[in-house]
Amino acid sequence: MSQKPNSPKALIIIHEASDGLGPLVFGLIKYGYQTIYWNPIFQNQPPLQPGQIELIIELGGTANVGEAEHRVWMARETAYIEQAISHNKPVFAICLGAQMLADIYGARIYSLATPEKGICQINIDYPEGIFKPIHQINGRVFQSHAYGFDLPLSARRLAHSPHVPCQAFAISNNIIATQFHPDATREIFTGWLLHSGNDSAIDTPTLLRQLEQYSKMVETASAEMFTNWLATLQTMN
Repeated sequence: MSQKPNSPKALIIIHEASDGLGPLVFGLIKYGYQTIYWNPIFQNQPPLQPGQIELIIELGGTANVGEAEHRVWMARETAYIEQAISHNKPVFAICLGAQMLADIYGARIYSLATPEKGICQINIDYPEGIFKPIHQINGRVFQSHAYGFDLPLSARRLAHSPHVPCQAFAISNNIIATQFHPDATREIFTGWLLHSGNDSAIDTPTLLRQLEQYSKMVETASAEMFTNWLATLQTMN
């Protein structure tokens, strides 16, 4: 990604070595963002302070909110996100990132009776909003999670499904949280599948058929959705 010295800076918070931006890259390129990475698990200090960036993307991971072994780095990341919000910085949070954001706003984080993994269908609450591209493919999204979150009191729900009442929420137009994975691609998801090992709860043949049939359209819709959100940020500046 070519970058100019005065390019707006996007801080990407990662939690796994395999984390990637996937379809989100296209919007970042379109609007000229310089990407800077921070893994708070291994790096005590972020590379930039909230006042030095224009955008945060908070990615997923295998940890869960409230697990004792993750409290130190989660507290570090949470403090940074809270500071960024106080600076009115846009945040796009995904899966674990979304759960941590929901926790900041006082929502309950809970274990699902049935984890979601694969290409699943969700219902879009505002079909003409930024999630319109996902609505147009019947709500198909990449999912890989065993936890969910309630809708924060100050938030507006953007998507839901029968088994997960809150799949995405917004706080103003500046903050978006998605339980699903707009950052995933077929290749990224296949890596997650391999990382799962011999999980008896995963129907691998069915997942592979889903990827073959739907992954390209889901990737395209994810890219368009994220670019739509970036476009709304331009009008706010």
